[in-house]
Amino acid sequence: MFGFVGTRFTLITALLVVIFLTGIPVKAAEKLELYNLDNPALIEKAAKLLDSIEPVLKAQERALQHDVQRIEALEKRLARIAPLEELPELPDTPTPEELEKRIAEIENLHQMLKRNTPILEEKMALLNQQRDRVEQNRTALKGWLNGAGVLKSTVSEIQWRLEDGTLTSEQVPKKLADLAATENRQKRYETELASLQGRSDAIQNELENLKAQQERLDQALTATEVMANELTQRIQQAQKAMAFEKQLSRQSVERLATLYRELMEEHEGDIGTYYLIINRFKQLRQQAQELAADLETQKPPHGRRDEPGGTHLLSGKGANLRQSP
Repeated sequence: MFGFVGTRFTLITALLVVIFLTGIPVKAAEKLELYNLDNPALIEKAAKLLDSIEPVLKAQERALQHDVQRIEALEKRLARIAPLEELPELPDTPTPEELEKRIAEIENLHQMLKRNTPILEEKMALLNQQRDRVEQNRTALKGWLNGAGVLKSTVSEIQWRLEDGTLTSEQVPKKLADLAATENRQKRYETELASLQGRSDAIQNELENLKAQQERLDQALTATEVMANELTQRIQQAQKAMAFEKQLSRQSVERLATLYRELMEEHEGDIGTYYLIINRFKQLRQQAQELAADLETQKPPHGRRDEPGGTHLLSGKGANLRQSP
């Protein structure tokens, strides 16, 4: 018995020397604690340290893959929306019908934009969830790696007990007595931790891009509302102008001239009103000039009013004009 205890004490002493010389991040007190554990407690401790985060990592990875699939499905639902600039240009003076058609196109575009809004919001929520999952995995891996020294010391303690016969191979799962496998897992976790950092950066970039996309969507929604309102006002103005022009068409030349003079004197009113009055005035003046020219061609030669048939030429329009007050 004394020989066995002496051998174990020698091994522990040698181990402590190795720890201090190599700088392995395991405290001497922890080594002594492992030495004092009975076999079941030692095996349980090794199992917990080795597999403590493996189920968490696997569950989170499955969840991350599910999130990716949901994001892909959302992207397929997003409608491809042409910007307002791609709509055909309206004529310089569009008719009310053309304006109404354009308003219908813009309203349809507006509804498509609104349908995309909740899709982008759901995608944003999933990306934030992915970022949280990745951060949880990174935290778990860092915790495991920080305890890797204790785990390897625990596995080494199991190996020593197997060597000195304190434990038998039937009592210990193989992976708990394989120091090389433990070191390989440590390397795998270190690689995975670095990979998760890149994954986290990629998710952050995607979140920033999505935020910019949401801002463009909000701007497009505002632009469609503004344009639809502007076109509606143009229709109302065009209808008002047509009604006013119809009203002016029933006015005499004298009345149009009076309206024009009053508006010019007051320097008020819609510029469109000026143009309508001017155009109507010009139309009536042109008609008067054409009528005057027509009458001029029907006058008899100078000095021949008393010739037979001369008064016949003054019948009709000319006679009426002379008789009119």
